[in-house]
Amino acid sequence: MSEPSESPRRKAVRSGSEKPSKPSPESPEPFDCQLPLGHSTQGLQMKGYRGEVTMDPITHYSELVLSSGWRNVHLGDESRNVPIYRERVNTDVCVLASERSDSKKPLKAHPELPEPRDCRLPLLHGSQRIQKKDGRVEMTLDPRRAKPELILSRRTEMTLDLKTAYPELVFSRDRRSVRLGDERHKVPNYYERFDTDPCVLASEGFSFGRYSWEVEVGDAGCWAVGVARKSVKRKGPLRLTPEHGFWTVERHMGKYWALSSSPFRVFCEERLLRIGICLDYVAGQVHFHNPETLAHLYTFTTTFMEEIFPFFYTEDKQTPLVITKFETE
Repeated sequence: MSEPSESPRRKAVRSGSEKPSKPSPESPEPFDCQLPLGHSTQGLQMKGYRGEVTMDPITHYSELVLSSGWRNVHLGDESRNVPIYRERVNTDVCVLASERSDSKKPLKAHPELPEPRDCRLPLLHGSQRIQKKDGRVEMTLDPRRAKPELILSRRTEMTLDLKTAYPELVFSRDRRSVRLGDERHKVPNYYERFDTDPCVLASEGFSFGRYSWEVEVGDAGCWAVGVARKSVKRKGPLRLTPEHGFWTVERHMGKYWALSSSPFRVFCEERLLRIGICLDYVAGQVHFHNPETLAHLYTFTTTFMEEIFPFFYTEDKQTPLVITKFETE
């Protein structure tokens, strides 16, 4: 009679190979977990999950810097030359997690447990939503990808971004009003700064939702307000048209104009002391009106493909432009 064949398990022991670990009956299948930038995975614990969670170096955005143990990540100063894998994220500042366990075999789900659920967190948008402060990275959720219940807070005020400001502009202490000064200030030449035309952007941009604000223009002679793409030209003379990333209404030589592809004359029965701007990002509309009479002035219609910032332009040295109201819907 022939001897029974040896089991694969005994062959593995006899050959000295490592014993495969037996999966716990209470452990669900491994699942992909997308981690937001700046969160350390050290000490990360998942209920009913066996193994060690680290960051996957072949998926990280090219400007991210991972620690040697792949447990910590921070945003670097420049994009690095990394292999272009199909798994690599090349547009958003993020990295995927990878699973390591004692066994190379996938863990099996217990038949009485529910199916493993995807725990993907919303991706974080780059740009101004990521800031370095005291060596730490601070972020807010990108509402384009976050579920409504994950949006933690709403903006309550609008201020002006001094890093984008033309060097001759003068600001109030609360950064809510601006006028043209008499001399050029010595300021750092940031790449965000407008260096030729007297204009400035707001501190925060919009990539989802509806927003409205009012600007007090008073007796200012020459001004323009509206919105601009984040990627607009900052150096050299500007053309305030939609083709160049600007959607604005201006006052020039006592007349009001909507600066579309061909300037459109806006007629007002009386001089505007305030002007209201409403931005609907999803609908792609920028609406201008007179807050005093609620009269419609002009509406731009387009499709926004990137972050949009409130825009302010003034040539008046006496009367400032003042942000008097800001609301989100």
